[in-house]
Amino acid sequence: MPQLTFVVPSDSWDRLADVVRALERQEPPIALEVVVVTPDPAHVSAPPEWEDRVTVAVGPDDDVSAAHAAGVAAASAPVVFLGETHAFPSPATLPALLAAFDDPSVGCAVPRLANANPATSRSWVALHVAYGRWLAFDGDEVSTPPAFNAAWRREALVSLRDRLPEALGAGGGVDVMLGSSGLRFVAVPDAVVEHLNVVRPWAWLTTRVDSSRVFAGSRSRAWSRGRRALYTLGAPVLAPLITWRVLRSPAWGATAAQRGHASVPLLAVSSVAAALGEALGYVSGAGGARRRVAHAEIRRSSYV
Repeated sequence: MPQLTFVVPSDSWDRLADVVRALERQEPPIALEVVVVTPDPAHVSAPPEWEDRVTVAVGPDDDVSAAHAAGVAAASAPVVFLGETHAFPSPATLPALLAAFDDPSVGCAVPRLANANPATSRSWVALHVAYGRWLAFDGDEVSTPPAFNAAWRREALVSLRDRLPEALGAGGGVDVMLGSSGLRFVAVPDAVVEHLNVVRPWAWLTTRVDSSRVFAGSRSRAWSRGRRALYTLGAPVLAPLITWRVLRSPAWGATAAQRGHASVPLLAVSSVAAALGEALGYVSGAGGARRRVAHAEIRRSSYV
């Protein structure tokens, strides 16, 4: 029986080439299963050396959270890592995360995120805005873990049943749901995942708008019109708040030498794009942004 299942939505095996190389470098070896989630299993054909360790599950290509939920359902290991086509576990990362679950109170083990394409300021800003709180840890526990690029106790996720796809989405509250049951979220700083970030200028801007729109649309799905209107009117305040949150984070100072001088004005632009996306989400929901975000997540090589 596998010890850990690596769940990753993809549209082909070839798109997983860099991820597979990262999985092959894990030391010490663990019993690893890979679940690839795709709408068309015929497009995912693992080579002979991986056939016995790969399961192909059917799931959507326009909703990454729902795809991960389908992968969790198909997994057979007690621990699942919710991976991405553009995020690569460094050697020893998965064994270190797996070891954290020797403590039965642990529901999620969170690795440290690093930049897989650090040459541009846009890449650093994208990483800080999306994952800044997980670039460095200030304690042994994490108050809010990322849904993706983290390892989870499978039975805890499965316990959410039909709520899991929504819970894994931006603002879906999987941390609140599982934290209320007494499970802990722990930091594993020796485990590192290198994350590939969007850098093409127009895509860099529009993916920030779309990601924020999906977050706001999901968050406000059950809200009244009045509450939606109130948050829409307050959206302009978000830009300085996002900028301030990133600037005061320990990780921002720690990466100063690598980010370049353009990072601060680019952060301001990204924050405005995020505020605009949230306003759109509160006004009209996620719309087509969810599909566009999924495309950028699964086909990241087209955006860098």
